[in-house]
Amino acid sequence: MKNQNTDKLTNLKDLVPFYKKDNEKLNENTEDIVYSVKKKFNCIKEIGESTFNKYEHTRKNLELLNRELKLNKISLGHQKNEYEEIKIKNEEILNKFENLKHSKCTYQIMLQRIKKEKKLLYFYLNSLERTVASLKNNEKQLHNNIQ
Repeated sequence: MKNQNTDKLTNLKDLVPFYKKDNEKLNENTEDIVYSVKKKFNCIKEIGESTFNKYEHTRKNLELLNRELKLNKISLGHQKNEYEEIKIKNEEILNKFENLKHSKCTYQIMLQRIKKEKKLLYFYLNSLERTVASLKNNEKQLHNNIQ
């Protein structure tokens, strides 16, 4: 048995250089694999970081756009209120203008009536003046006749 063990040990010792070479090759391959994995990991990490940075940039832009949208909505609300106020004021002004047009027509009609009445009054005044003049003449004639 001892011989068998010794033979096995000798065989194993003979195999040691081959195992060493295989182990060295395995170590070299492992180092290459580790280097390759690290390189791919770094590449993926860089891509991930750039993607994350793009995401952060996009998120910030969206936040800014949302703020701007809110401000625009507020501004639009104010503009709508101002528009409604201006519309109401314009309607009031139009109503006043219509009232003024109506008043103007009324005043024109009244002015025409006054002009007609003025003509009539001048006519009556002239009539009265002629009547007074006629009465004065009659009075003078009566005075002359009495004398």
